[in-house]
Amino acid sequence: MIFPYMYHIRQRVDTVRVHSIVDMIESELKSIRLRSLLTPGARIAITAGSRGVAGIDRILKQVVAAVKDLGAEPFLIP
Repeated sequence: MIFPYMYHIRQRVDTVRVHSIVDMIESELKSIRLRSLLTPGARIAITAGSRGVAGIDRILKQVVAAVKDLGAEPFLIP
């Protein structure tokens, strides 16, 4: 059996260390101007697929709190 040539490839992905998930989420929500996107009383779906996301519970808690603080009614969907 004749096999094709194969090469060993190594990929290095730059990762960013997040020291405070709360601060990072606050910063990201400000950058998208969340306040201008929401109407008080609006029902807002927040996707919650984990797929290996570290700290997904803390992330969702922070996003839900931010949406509630703006007067909207968040709910989670998978």
